[in-house]
Amino acid sequence: MRARSRNHRFKAIVFDLDDTLIDSRKDYSKFKCAAISELLRLGVDPSVLDAEGTVLMNVINGKAFLRLNSRSYDEREIDYHLNTALNHIEMENIADARIIPGARQAVEYALEEGMVVAVLTRASRTYTEEVLRDLDLSDKISACVCRDDYPFEEAKPNPISMMRVAETISIAPTECIAMGDHTMDAECAMACGAEFVGVLTGSTDRARWRSHGCDLIIDSVANVPEVLALLLGS
Repeated sequence: MRARSRNHRFKAIVFDLDDTLIDSRKDYSKFKCAAISELLRLGVDPSVLDAEGTVLMNVINGKAFLRLNSRSYDEREIDYHLNTALNHIEMENIADARIIPGARQAVEYALEEGMVVAVLTRASRTYTEEVLRDLDLSDKISACVCRDDYPFEEAKPNPISMMRVAETISIAPTECIAMGDHTMDAECAMACGAEFVGVLTGSTDRARWRSHGCDLIIDSVANVPEVLALLLGS
């Protein structure tokens, strides 16, 4: 982790959920299959969809097709059907979710430092609230912004999601430290001026973090005390 100048401007820490605070045991390949299947059921032409593309890319392209070709295009209804399909996959393995070692202590340490703690996730609200409750974290989190709280395209990596969680806790994005395991977390945070810390408990390694402009990298959220000491100057 590269040293930076110390300052006291940070007032909140915004955690990603899956593979940052929790080991979710999700099968992400099923997410893509579910999204594509639902888009096809809704009438999207197969030529528009790409099995190698991301869920978000397929949803954006699929909705664009329906917007142009459907006489009764209803974005809220489409998002409802997509989220219902994804929620079903998401909840399949919720009983297998485990807290990342040191995560509870990391949240408690941030609170002891006087910081507000929030969660910004592409998981659904039902899943998020249930898993936080089951892992004894819900009473420590001031706010969550989830995938299905707003239109699908406004979830991470769209920076509006970070701005919304900051607004919910009445703290500017520039006064937040965001922490996550995926490059979309970094993209989202950096786009609105938040500090970003990458963790290695997901699929992103140090080289990929650095290639995306992230030079604050820790093994896991268990290292939150050290990174806060660095950033807060404590």
